[in-house]
Amino acid sequence: MLPTLCVGDLALIDQERAEWSESEVFALIDMDGALRLKRIRIVAKKRLILVSGNAKDHPSEPRFEAEANRIRPLGRIVWLGHRWK
Repeated sequence: MLPTLCVGDLALIDQERAEWSESEVFALIDMDGALRLKRIRIVAKKRLILVSGNAKDHPSEPRFEAEANRIRPLGRIVWLGHRWK
């Protein structure tokens, strides 16, 4: 499967929509401080799964209670711009 985002794509982040929402793509700051764009799955209230658009090369990443609490949502991705080559 091709990734949702490719190198050079532009993403518009709606910072007013920074509450976790199932299956939406979010910009987030992960536990290590890295900026990430990931689809979110919510498993119970204290566990998140970060899902890549290209699961073959980038498997899902569970974040349990302590880890999930260290992730900071920046906002929901509401638009993507891609340049075709």
